[in-house]
Amino acid sequence: MTPRSASPDLIALVQAGGPVLWVLCALSVAALALIVGKWLQLASAGVGRFRDVESALSAWRGDSRGRALEILENSREPAAPVIGVAMRGAADSGVDDECVREEVVRQSVGLLTGLRAGLRPLELIAQLSPLLGLLGTVLGMIAAFQQLSTSGSQPDPSVLSGGIWQALLTTAAGLIVAIPALFAHAWLESRIERFRTSLEDAVTRVFTHAATASRVQRDPEGPVAVGERAANAY
Repeated sequence: MTPRSASPDLIALVQAGGPVLWVLCALSVAALALIVGKWLQLASAGVGRFRDVESALSAWRGDSRGRALEILENSREPAAPVIGVAMRGAADSGVDDECVREEVVRQSVGLLTGLRAGLRPLELIAQLSPLLGLLGTVLGMIAAFQQLSTSGSQPDPSVLSGGIWQALLTTAAGLIVAIPALFAHAWLESRIERFRTSLEDAVTRVFTHAATASRVQRDPEGPVAVGERAANAY
């Protein structure tokens, strides 16, 4: 097959599949655009990179709160603003911890919602494509049997076989569209889910360290000294 004949043959193949195959072609283009756009979004946003956040957490655990906040302010990682809110709220004794946690949850939900934008249409394409392919096959089979019934008492088997292979084109096209779309959706969703888990872990480490530090400040001598004082009281 020469390059010149490839394009007309492809168009003829799509035309043989009927209008359902044209719809599947449009869905394949939309799925490809969603996959490429979402991959570029996650790559440009730095999803999966926590180097600056880890550096800020190390400074936070070392009681260098100013240095930790400075690292987060200069960072372009998507988790940095959320961790910064958690650190500022935990460091401010005049702010209720519950309010800080609510604000952290609000910003986290907004961040994750933005990262997941576009995944639902991709999932919908992966689910609808096989069904559309099956619909095209059923319609093609109906048309093939109609032609067979009008051919008289001696039907030509080639009419039926030609109608069947044309009808099966839509099923194959539906699977060709659905399988890569489903794989890409699962891969993108797993990246966002790993990011969500890492974000929750980082926020928890901020609050647990703040709670531990506040207990130490209230009782610098530690729990052992508290036990000794209690024993001496008796």
